[in-house]
Amino acid sequence: MRWNGVIVSVAVAAGFYLTLFAGSGFGETVAAAGRLGPGWWLMILGLSLVNYVLRYLRWDAYLRLAGHRLPALRHLIVYVAGFALTTTPAKAGEAVRAIYLKPLGVGIRRTVATLYAERVVDVISIALLAMLLYRLPGGGYRWLAAVAGGGVLALLLLRHRFFLRAAAGLAFRFPGRRLRRFALHAVGCLRQAGPLLRGRWLTFGVLIGLASWGAEALAFHLVLQELGIPVGLAGAVGIYATAILAGALSFVPGGLGGTEAVMAALLLFTGAAPPEAMAATAIIRVATLWFAVALGVVALPALELAGRRATKSAPDGAVPALGGGRSKP
Repeated sequence: MRWNGVIVSVAVAAGFYLTLFAGSGFGETVAAAGRLGPGWWLMILGLSLVNYVLRYLRWDAYLRLAGHRLPALRHLIVYVAGFALTTTPAKAGEAVRAIYLKPLGVGIRRTVATLYAERVVDVISIALLAMLLYRLPGGGYRWLAAVAGGGVLALLLLRHRFFLRAAAGLAFRFPGRRLRRFALHAVGCLRQAGPLLRGRWLTFGVLIGLASWGAEALAFHLVLQELGIPVGLAGAVGIYATAILAGALSFVPGGLGGTEAVMAALLLFTGAAPPEAMAATAIIRVATLWFAVALGVVALPALELAGRRATKSAPDGAVPALGGGRSKP
C-alpha cells in the first residue's frame, strides 16, 4: 500500500485549517474548540458511526440485489478501507473497494455501478436536507434551497431512459478518444445502476441517505449548541447539508476546502462570532471526514495483511476469495 497520497492530503488539510484559524484568531478558535468535553466528542463521533453503518448496510443491500452475498465482517472492512483514501486525488478510495471486492466475485463494473448509485442517492438525500436552509432567518439563503431542489429534480430526470439515451448521444460527440470513452463508461455505469435508482430501491436509498447524513447534521447542531451559536435544528441541518453539497460539487476529494469555506461563511452570516464559527467547522469536519479517514487507515492495512495470509495459504494457482464468503458472479 502507498501512503503518499494520505500523507500529502493530511498535510494540505492541516495547512488549510491553520490558515482558517489564523484568519479568525488562532487562540480564540482553539479556546472555543476546547469547550467540547469528552462526552460531547463521544456523542458526535457516535453519530458519525451511525452514518457509516447505515451507508454500509445500504451498500451491502445493493450488492445482495445483484446476487452477491459476502461475508459481513470482511465486506465491512472493505467498505471502511475505502475511507482511507477519501481525501486523495482521483478518489482512490473507490478503486480500493473494487480491487478488494474482485476476489470475492464482484466485478469491477458492478462495483463502479453501485458506487454511481450510492453517489446519486446521497446527493439527492443531501440536497433534500439542504432545502431546510430556508428555515434560517432572512431571505438571503432561500435561493440556495431552490438550487438544491433543482438538483434533486435534475438527478431524478437523469435516471430515465430518454435522458440516458440523450447523454449517450452527447458522449459520442465528445472531443478526444479518452474523454469520449470516459463519458460513455460513465453513462454505461449509470445504466447498470438503473434498478437501484427506480421505484422502491430509490426510495430505500434516499431514506437511508436522509437518516445517515441527518445523523451527522444532528451532530453539527449539537456542536453549535455547545459553542453557543443560536441556530435551530432545521437551520443547522440546512447549513451542514449545503456545505457538504458544495464540497461535492467542487470535485475536490472529500470536498476539502469548499465544504469548510461554505460552512464557516453560512455560520458567519447567521451572526456567529468568527472563532466559534471556525471552531464549529473544524470540529465537525474532524468528527466526520477525518474520523472516517482514520478508520480507513486502520482497516486498509488489516485488509492487506489478511489478503497476503490468504494468498500464502491458498493452493498454487488458486485465487483466494478473501473471507471465504459466497458470491454470485
